[in-house]
Amino acid sequence: KRGEKQVKLLAKRLSKYNIKKIYSSDLNRCIQTTEILIKKIKAPVIYTKALREVRRDVKEFPQRYKKEHEIIQKFFRKIIC
Repeated sequence: KRGEKQVKLLAKRLSKYNIKKIYSSDLNRCIQTTEILIKKIKAPVIYTKALREVRRDVKEFPQRYKKEHEIIQKFFRKIIC
């Protein structure tokens, strides 16, 4: 319930901006969160596994987790170009 209240407040704040797209992890709890957001924001959502949480080791030692690191890099290269 607390999380729902927080995302509703966030949606209210974000609705003041001209948001064109929302990117979200494809995990169920993230989908539930974005469903609350889009009621207020009215922007299309792009769900991707590239935004799934990763273990701290992946962030701290990217050379050991090349596959995971490449998925993240590829996603960010895609959205900034």
